Amino acid sequence: MEPEPLDLILFRGSDVISKTVEEAEQVGIGLSDYSHVGIVISGEMLPNIKELKRDVLYVWESTVNKNRYGVQIRELNIGIEKYVGDIYIAKLITNPWNFKPSIRSEIIDKLTKFHEIFGRRTYEFSLLNLLAVVIPKLRYLRNGYDKISDFFTTGVRVGMEECKKEWLFCSELVVLIYKNLGIYPPEIDERNVAPVDFTGIRYPELNIFRDFVPLRKLR
Repeated sequence: MEPEPLDLILFRGSDVISKTVEEAEQVGIGLSDYSHVGIVISGEMLPNIKELKRDVLYVWESTVNKNRYGVQIRELNIGIEKYVGDIYIAKLITNPWNFKPSIRSEIIDKLTKFHEIFGRRTYEFSLLNLLAVVIPKLRYLRNGYDKISDFFTTGVRVGMEECKKEWLFCSELVVLIYKNLGIYPPEIDERNVAPVDFTGIRYPELNIFRDFVPLRKLR
């Protein structure tokens, strides 16, 4: 199965951050098949980034590597080659990128504006925010902290969604992109979504994919 633009790519790694995410998912959800997610895009989708090649596939993600931590775009083949762990692809049941050209122009415009706002957000390192994703009782503490933080950050609006955070967890980025494109409804709270949730285990409305097929399995 070949990846296409806007497909979901899922990872299950062996590094410390991946293990921490999996352990949190196992404790809070009871399933830990995936520790990281990103979205497949082509260079054509973000013409404002001159470094991207039009016909090359990339993964748009929020992650940590030796060069940067946070939201970034990496060439998909290179990311797959260097990643230590299992990699899966989930294809959208209805992929708007495959519609008529006028729809593609609209998607390009939305993603370009989205990247201008979220393209340099840093990675989420807060243990409280990570645990609150999988343990609902901790969301009261997280929400209280977020209200305090709101006094020191500026809100920005993307479609129907207001996001004041200066950092993003990987699954938050994916949900925000899908919401911005109208693939997910605006009422989904990206702060409560873990990588494994895209299977629909807690939120059936998140599973909008045909299947989860391994591109590579090492574990």
